[in-house]
Amino acid sequence: MYLLLRSYRKTHGLEDAYLDRIITLSKEMGLLYPDYLRRRCEKFTPLTQTELHVLTLIADGRSNVQIADYLDISVNTVKFHCKNIFQKLDTTNRQQAIKTAQELKLLRK
Repeated sequence: MYLLLRSYRKTHGLEDAYLDRIITLSKEMGLLYPDYLRRRCEKFTPLTQTELHVLTLIADGRSNVQIADYLDISVNTVKFHCKNIFQKLDTTNRQQAIKTAQELKLLRK
């Protein structure tokens, strides 16, 4: 973030005290937490192949009934996989799970 903001300021020739403060804070945060993103990736329990398949279908906009029909499993089994996906990704709904999975490069954007 620090490098991005610094580059933005330089490219646009901006001299703004507020932007300078944000750049300074992002540099400090980067120094305090250099492994922030790496730890986030490592803290998640890996998804099973079935969970990845269900997650891909969720990202495709399919409902539980459609996923169950496509995978030839019961709707309750789909709900079970969704619950496990949400738990493993530390999310509470489909949109959060999709966003987190994209950030972790489990799904293509």
